[in-house]
Amino acid sequence: MERRSPSAAARQVDVVILGAGPVGAALALALQERGVSVAVLDARRAPEAARDPRALALSYGSRLLLERLGVWSLLGEVSPIRVVHVSETGSAMRTQLTCADAGVPMLGYVVGYGHLMSALNERLQTVCLSFIPAIADPRVDPFPDGIVVRFTREGGAMEIKARLLVVADGGAAAERLGFEIASRHYRQSAVIARVQAEIAPSGIAFERFTPEGPVALLPCGCDYALVWTVEPRRAAALAALEADAFCAALQARFGNRVGRFRAVGSRSVFPLALRRARDIVGPRTVLVGNAAHTLHPVAGQGLNLGLRDAWELAEHVADAPRGEIGDPAFLAGYRRRRSFDVTAGVAVTDTLVRVFSNANPLLRWARTAGLAGLELLPPAKRFFARRMIFGARG
Repeated sequence: MERRSPSAAARQVDVVILGAGPVGAALALALQERGVSVAVLDARRAPEAARDPRALALSYGSRLLLERLGVWSLLGEVSPIRVVHVSETGSAMRTQLTCADAGVPMLGYVVGYGHLMSALNERLQTVCLSFIPAIADPRVDPFPDGIVVRFTREGGAMEIKARLLVVADGGAAAERLGFEIASRHYRQSAVIARVQAEIAPSGIAFERFTPEGPVALLPCGCDYALVWTVEPRRAAALAALEADAFCAALQARFGNRVGRFRAVGSRSVFPLALRRARDIVGPRTVLVGNAAHTLHPVAGQGLNLGLRDAWELAEHVADAPRGEIGDPAFLAGYRRRRSFDVTAGVAVTDTLVRVFSNANPLLRWARTAGLAGLELLPPAKRFFARRMIFGARG
């Protein structure tokens, strides 16, 4: 990966990407292989991202994208998901989504965030682009036929000109640039941890819906990656429990599908909300990934949706005459291209949270009917599974 001097960085490229997480890095690779000149700016240093302990759920569709980018073969340990077991507290109805249901060799995979970022960074080092980490105070100004991004790094002022700015930073960068973000707080927090259980993982991921929120248990090496959704005060209390007490509380909520929970590692708590930009395009600017839409973790759609943003934006840039990148017609075309997939992804996750985290008897009946419908109607199950894996093009 090229690290250019400040004087060399004061130049023009086709696209500047703000944010070098999985979506920003994937976009940089996809653009570079299409002959588009790219500069990537990030507030973090690469080693910081590689140490992130979170586990990510990648769909089979995302694997195909990463294979095309030359990243998949660089990943170390991945844990395949061949079955998703879905159930609800207090109901005998359950359903299973399998590879055969979706017509794919594997539903998805669980990979560590740090492992994914290490693979992406390794691949980025083999292509010729500007990567500038540890930047601060980025600001964007217009200039004829483009924008200029000014920032500081190690005390020095730098700038890069581009035809298009892509914001892939899930922080507040989009709002600082004037984008309006609509938010809905779920009054839930996710407790994230690695847990050990009596029955070792065997490629089955569990999604158990409870009145408090969903409990997801994903195969992750010899352990399970846990995402336990509860109301915020309970999340803080759970995170503070001794290991034995935490395992007992999880056992009471999740049941015995993986036997007895034996151990739990360090726990983190994240507040949950739906955040979506009212418009994903602005003057010579596009939002992708968490900058455009932050979803509830139910069904594991967030990162996969962001990777599809990156892939389709790269295709859209490649299809456009170079002089038209970033102009109003270009931006409107990308907005149309992503509208249905993003709207559907947001609607599915938001509906699952609202319907399955509600004790209303009518909704309980609807939930039971919905699970029964998936189990009894193979075409409906296939449709749902493929939409979860491939998005609107499934």
